[in-house]
Amino acid sequence: VPLAAKHRPRRRASRRAWRRQQVMEADGEGSTSEGRVWQWGPPRGSGGSRKKRRLDVSFGDIHTQNVQQLRKLNEHTFPVKYADKFYAEIPTLNKEFTQFAYFGGFVVGAICGRLEPMPGDAAKKRLYIMTIGVLVAYRECGVGRRLLNYLLDNARKRPEIALVYLHVQTNNDTALTFYAEAGFEKVGKIENYYKRIEPPDCYVLCKPVHYVRPDDPALAATELAASCGVPPAPLRPEA
Repeated sequence: VPLAAKHRPRRRASRRAWRRQQVMEADGEGSTSEGRVWQWGPPRGSGGSRKKRRLDVSFGDIHTQNVQQLRKLNEHTFPVKYADKFYAEIPTLNKEFTQFAYFGGFVVGAICGRLEPMPGDAAKKRLYIMTIGVLVAYRECGVGRRLLNYLLDNARKRPEIALVYLHVQTNNDTALTFYAEAGFEKVGKIENYYKRIEPPDCYVLCKPVHYVRPDDPALAATELAASCGVPPAPLRPEA
């Protein structure tokens, strides 16, 4: 029997064992696939290379029974730790803007969006992207784009939603490029927005949905920034 043929079944078994080892069970969630967050990569000895491909993910609601999976995901995705009140709020949010991304029955990403009153216009709303995260092993596979498009597509169906906005750390070039490609624009910068990470500053990114810009470009920029919660720039003393 050729050597390669002898070792092929053993290699497949090793890969299955490696994947099983990477599954992280949440406390109290049992053994259902919805109660897991997992990561995987190339087996040891393979050189660590794997060609990225677009994944056919599915979406699922975030509710009180599985919100701890969001906590697990965030702990492996973001440099900041979210308070318990954050996870208490998530199940109460609109399901059109708050979803898990599943691949192979396991959570690999999530997006959380919150509707807020639109400053200066009681008839309109703004949609704030609280978090959007994908496990490292599943990045560059179209998961984040699918999550963002899911939220944006649902926002377009709601005529009362004027815009979508979020905060991005100023040195996060990957995220800035990701949102720029989706049509978001920088409308301002907030200094010392983050408390426990460096740099502490963030950019405010915005994508108008059902928003009518004033004809004056300067007025439009100022108004859009204010609508996203950007504090006005301090007045400079006259020379």
